[in-house]
Amino acid sequence: MSQVNRLEAQTRTAMGKRGSRNLRSEGIVPANLYGHNEDSQALQVCGIAVRATINSGDRLVDLVVDGKTEKALLTDVAWDTFGQHVLHVDFQRVNVNEKVHVAVPVQLKGTAPGVLVGGGILEQPHHEVHIECLATNIPHEFVVRIQDLQLGQFIHVSDLTDIPEGVTILDAPDTILVHIAIPKTIAEPVATEEVPAAPEAAGKKAEGDK
Repeated sequence: MSQVNRLEAQTRTAMGKRGSRNLRSEGIVPANLYGHNEDSQALQVCGIAVRATINSGDRLVDLVVDGKTEKALLTDVAWDTFGQHVLHVDFQRVNVNEKVHVAVPVQLKGTAPGVLVGGGILEQPHHEVHIECLATNIPHEFVVRIQDLQLGQFIHVSDLTDIPEGVTILDAPDTILVHIAIPKTIAEPVATEEVPAAPEAAGKKAEGDK
């Protein structure tokens, strides 16, 4: 479940691509705060602090903006091409007594015998599950155990277990989370064209002609 981390932020005055680049060069991450029918705010947060919040898996924070504290949900994180540096984050104002819609990551655990023994291909069409719950009740992740998954078998949203009380799954029950695909090992025959027999050379006499 989400814990409440304290995160300091300041009003951002450096705007545009150049301003954002300058902030990042100083270890500061540009951010936005929106929601609850209030004006959006351009913010900036310490890169180390926001990275620690992301790594904790907690979404809910006590966001302290210029001395004023309000509950906010970390809703979006933009990474660089290599997924190493945080470029931008978004926060949404929340009321802890109201339900929110969020996407929770799906974490696979174990090794599927359908891959290890059967030579199948593990496919994960969906890496997140969409839920509705109180902001204080958001799970860090949904664990899907695949140690019994055989060749050709599926795990659907309806197979999820350990769903916390008060959490409603919004995705369709038949949504496929994991599938062990059967590899195509038999190559289709390649059609070949028959080569017609070469015609007799012009003027050549048939055998026996005089």
